[in-house]
Amino acid sequence: MKNKQEASLETSKRSSLSLCKDTRGLSSVEYLILLVVIAVGSIAIWQKIGTQVSKRANDSSVKLGNMKAESAASTGAE
Repeated sequence: MKNKQEASLETSKRSSLSLCKDTRGLSSVEYLILLVVIAVGSIAIWQKIGTQVSKRANDSSVKLGNMKAESAASTGAE
């Protein structure tokens, strides 16, 4: 029985070593990690830019509204 256990342990060690030395799938994992990093960074940048664009559009709308109100008040028409 001890021989079977030793043989099984030896087989497990060889399998573990062969898995550690096998790097064929490594590049696809690296590309996947890179893709995730790019996606997260893009989303963060898009949200920040979107917020700034929205704020500027809102400010412009308020300014145009104020200009219209001033123009109507100076001509006496509304």
